[in-house]
Amino acid sequence: MRAITLDRDGAAPAARDDLARPSPGPDEVLVRVRASSVNAFDRKAAAGMMRGSMDYRYPVVLGKDFAGEVEAIGGTSPFRVGDAVFGVLMRPYLGEGTWAEYVTVGGGDGITRVPDGVELSTAGVLGLAGVTALDALDALAVRPDDTVLVAGATGGVGALAVQYARLAGARVVATARPGPATDFVRDLGAAEVVDYTGDLNGSARRRRAAGLHHRLRPRPAPGGRLDLRQAGADDARPARRRRAGRPGPGAGRPPLRAGRGAPGPHRVLRRPGKTRGQHALTGPAFEHLCEHVLVSSEATILHADLDAFYASVEQRDDPRLRGRPVIVGGGVVLAASYEAKARGVQSAMGGRQARRLCPDAVVVPPRMAAYTAASRAVFEIFRRTTPLVEGLSIDEAFLDVGGLRRLVGPPADIAAELRREVRRQVGLPITVGVARTKFLAKVASGVAKPDGLLVVAPEGELAFLHPLPVERLWGVGPVTAAKLRERGLRTVGQVARLDEPTLVSLLGAGAGRHLHALAHNRDPRAVQVGRRRSSMGAQHALGREPHSPAELDAVLAGLVDRVTGRLRTARRTGRTVTLRLRFADYTRATRAHTLDKPTAQTAPLRAAARSLLRAALPEIETRGVTLIGVAVGNLDDGHVQLTLPFTREPGPALDAAVDAVRDRFGSRALTRGVLLGRDPGFEMPMLPD
Repeated sequence: MRAITLDRDGAAPAARDDLARPSPGPDEVLVRVRASSVNAFDRKAAAGMMRGSMDYRYPVVLGKDFAGEVEAIGGTSPFRVGDAVFGVLMRPYLGEGTWAEYVTVGGGDGITRVPDGVELSTAGVLGLAGVTALDALDALAVRPDDTVLVAGATGGVGALAVQYARLAGARVVATARPGPATDFVRDLGAAEVVDYTGDLNGSARRRRAAGLHHRLRPRPAPGGRLDLRQAGADDARPARRRRAGRPGPGAGRPPLRAGRGAPGPHRVLRRPGKTRGQHALTGPAFEHLCEHVLVSSEATILHADLDAFYASVEQRDDPRLRGRPVIVGGGVVLAASYEAKARGVQSAMGGRQARRLCPDAVVVPPRMAAYTAASRAVFEIFRRTTPLVEGLSIDEAFLDVGGLRRLVGPPADIAAELRREVRRQVGLPITVGVARTKFLAKVASGVAKPDGLLVVAPEGELAFLHPLPVERLWGVGPVTAAKLRERGLRTVGQVARLDEPTLVSLLGAGAGRHLHALAHNRDPRAVQVGRRRSSMGAQHALGREPHSPAELDAVLAGLVDRVTGRLRTARRTGRTVTLRLRFADYTRATRAHTLDKPTAQTAPLRAAARSLLRAALPEIETRGVTLIGVAVGNLDDGHVQLTLPFTREPGPALDAAVDAVRDRFGSRALTRGVLLGRDPGFEMPMLPD
């Protein structure tokens, strides 16, 4: 395997590709390293400054932090092959480090799963600095409403300590140089910033007199060395003055003891029986810290959602429809105005049922070109507001406005101006939710509908979220909601009171961890710009009457034509064909087949879809089918691997000719014989890929 090593005393680190790949022992996992970092420890080890305090085993592979995927498991393990993990090596010697393609991680090291939405490149730099910050704050026994002074708050340990102290409910005072550094630590959550280029000692004394409870000073041990056992020793020290009658740190907790190995007062405080770093990286604490520290301390994420989009466009373009219940669609409701929704009409409802609920509704056919034009105009306003726009569909998007305060103003003002511009330029109502996380911003916009604005302040997040019904959590559909309600869990707050293992046992590992995180508003996902689709698909609602195999095959052919045309327009190829079915009892099923090579040609993808449909026909005849859909996944960027022997196939030329005709004369200018006289369904507009 490849690695960066030290081969002898005084040698510079060098790249090698002849090292043997390690094998995991009985209590170890083998991790394929995707990201690591350079810490002060690594620089000092490379300079030989750790000699005498640690054993060097040449060739030395440096590196302590890591993030990657579990490649192999040596024995019983809570992890599975393929899990994304991160952590820090805690070994008392130098030799097997993380600046390599692979590393074995054992029980004495720190390792945990990477939270959803966190990039490996981000998780790979949090290990050593995060453990140091956690150990220091753990020794201080920080409590809610304490005041903590963090010196060196712009450094790795200090920046994490600010966020972790804030997460613990403390008020943080940080030191930083005036200018961008001050803005940086304020964004991390510091309530007050002290200019360390001025009278720092005097400022610290005044704050202690005003009620400072703890002081944290990230700095190395004496002599310029950094010892893993005491990184953070003397960094965490109680402030000299305390409130009258206030117990000292650790009151009511297990007693602390001083670690050995550092002269004088430079000692690390550790709990009995707990190796440094293990408490942070073998439980959920560090994973949850990781989820929080990647989120702004301000509500800077906007979720903008056009209200009843299709119906609002119809009411905008035809004044006679304003104030009246409007249904867009025919056999199936594609959209309903809020006047129709108040009568019980919902999207995807059958047309007959919708007309029974709202007999006086005005039913209009969809005009996809008008909706596409309106969507493009709205997204142009989004992009003029901020370059950080992540489209979710043609009528909603996330926007990150965190960097615009100095130029434009606070996020609430930006959101209000955005709503005014959409109304003035496009003539449509739009609701905006503003919060620190994408999840909560979307929840806020849902609560504020229609045509509203709701800002969730950071200090009031859980008070806003916890009274809401469990259906507000992403991923909670009718089935999951029924499971939760069977156990008396009706609100988000009731879910939040359960620990993570309980939710995992109830809903499964993935869903349990996901809902536990959302119930505590842990969502580190950033607004992603330019993200490409992972699949493309189309579907067609059929109605509740019986359908012959020939009819289903014709519908399937039309859907495959539509999907493959989109693939070629986007210059994408795919390998996995998925057939989606909705039965007469409204249950759903999917079947998939993966091809040997990626393609955008219609013929091979249609053949795979037909094979899946033939296999499902017995179940369809028994249960009936009301919807059929086709999707192509495992998308690539259009590169096709040629195979031997080279043969001239008519497929690509035929597809190109069909695309050219449809591009020039419209999607219905050329069709298949089996589709003549059939309703092809609506082709829903999509965001550009």
